Amino acid sequence: MILRFSVEGYRGFAERLTFDLTKTRDYTYNTKAINRHVVKNALVYGRNGVGKTNLGKAMLDARHNVAHEALGFRTGTAFLNADEARSTARFSYLCDFDGRRVLYEYSKNARGVIRAERLVVDDGVVYDVDESGFWATNNLASFTSGSLVVDGTDLYLGLSVLSYVCTNTPGHLLGPILSLYRFFLSMQMNSPASLEDDIALVLMREKVKELEKFLRDHGIDETLEGLPTPTGELALYMRKGARAIPFSEVCSSGTRALVQLFSILKLGEPKPSLLFLDEFDAHYHHDLAEQVLCSMQDEPNMQVIATTHNTDLFSNRFLRPDCLFVLSPRGIFAAADTTTRELHEGHNLERLYQAGEFDV
Repeated sequence: MILRFSVEGYRGFAERLTFDLTKTRDYTYNTKAINRHVVKNALVYGRNGVGKTNLGKAMLDARHNVAHEALGFRTGTAFLNADEARSTARFSYLCDFDGRRVLYEYSKNARGVIRAERLVVDDGVVYDVDESGFWATNNLASFTSGSLVVDGTDLYLGLSVLSYVCTNTPGHLLGPILSLYRFFLSMQMNSPASLEDDIALVLMREKVKELEKFLRDHGIDETLEGLPTPTGELALYMRKGARAIPFSEVCSSGTRALVQLFSILKLGEPKPSLLFLDEFDAHYHHDLAEQVLCSMQDEPNMQVIATTHNTDLFSNRFLRPDCLFVLSPRGIFAAADTTTRELHEGHNLERLYQAGEFDV
């Protein structure tokens, strides 16, 4: 799990922003949202343009390091914060894996290429490479049994040390380093992905009936079938009596969002370690938004961070004050940390939020 995440110099985050998920309180309700005193399910609020989407992109940036995904920033104008004359953006992740703390930090240039990288396990520096490619510390031999020769000059052509080490070392030697690598690799964020892509995956995995059940569990009572088209390709249809209607032609925006959620939760390999849902309820009825939010708490091994503008969800009915965060130009803070008021389960948090009680 991520305990604390920090970013600076990236997109809208000129100054260092720290998202601390360890400041939990002793509330006795909605305890499934907490895992070992760390926030497992968080809901983030904030005004338009304050950076909620960018927070998700920043948190998932480490995935690019280990998955070798192209960032798409070719002009050098979209990655770094435009208000500061910075040459790099900096990212920091403090994680916990079975009681072992792992700190991973790096910086990237305007094209999203790693320039410096540092890894610390249980307060011991595993490696530290500066922007010139100089190894300030290299204790990798203690994890790789000295079998791996790492050349920093060659690595900093765009490949991270973490990725290089984990793809060239037997896993049993790496311990929490491999856990970190796998955690980053399985982080996911919702996106405007093609419905056709999700449907194709459902058909390929023969999960039509599982999708049908998932939709019914979320209030969409339809019968689905995978049937061949006139060209012989398999397509998803909605059965209406004697007629079969192409699913994509009658699929509402809310249903599309649910299909994508099904694809992420049920078809992803591996299952997401951290799921960032940006504007997760933008197309949901308020009842469905509540149902999805609650169902995310039933995912025991998944850290879920969602953003929304729906103040009805700013409530002790679903989460608690240490899981409800407000993002502003001054930082991101849990509701419990923004007021001197002692918050109780009976408080109307939505009304307090709308009155400015948690403004930061």
